[in-house]
Amino acid sequence: GWNGDGSGPREDARWALEQVRAAYGEVPVVLLGHSMGARTSAYVADDPHVAGVVALAPGWQPDDPVRALRGRHVVAAHGVADKITSARMTRAFLVRAAGVAASTEYVDMGRVGHYMLRRVDRWNDVAADGVLRVATRLVVVRARPQLGRGDVDLSVAGPGHDGAELDRAVGKSWDVQASG
Repeated sequence: GWNGDGSGPREDARWALEQVRAAYGEVPVVLLGHSMGARTSAYVADDPHVAGVVALAPGWQPDDPVRALRGRHVVAAHGVADKITSARMTRAFLVRAAGVAASTEYVDMGRVGHYMLRRVDRWNDVAADGVLRVATRLVVVRARPQLGRGDVDLSVAGPGHDGAELDRAVGKSWDVQASG
């Protein structure tokens, strides 16, 4: 749980980010969390490789700082029937974060509660779409025509990244079929 200053969950999240770097290099990361995981994500978003946060029914509190979200994209979803965490506090946190974040977005999940047991497909869609929206806001695609061939070599890069580490993580090039 979030005991005291929440240092336990924050340390765990920073450890996980180190594991991602060890396994994949210095690639951009989108943090996805539910409840306390979403609250933790907002605290560790200041990691230089974090592009943004997707928060599902976050447990944000009025005194939680927003400074770690500076320049990051934030998507938060909440149901109004949640009795564990507060949709109103989520919206208030996003208003505060809008002053420092690159973008903020609120997704109203309607009359669902905290545990994501109702409208499971909708929660999954919001999670996947949120991650993709954050990722596509940071990704720059560069096309380099291959001389003498009809192929285009694509490389992806995000802020602070030249693309090489992403090429290693997701594959150096893709075959692109032009149509029409």
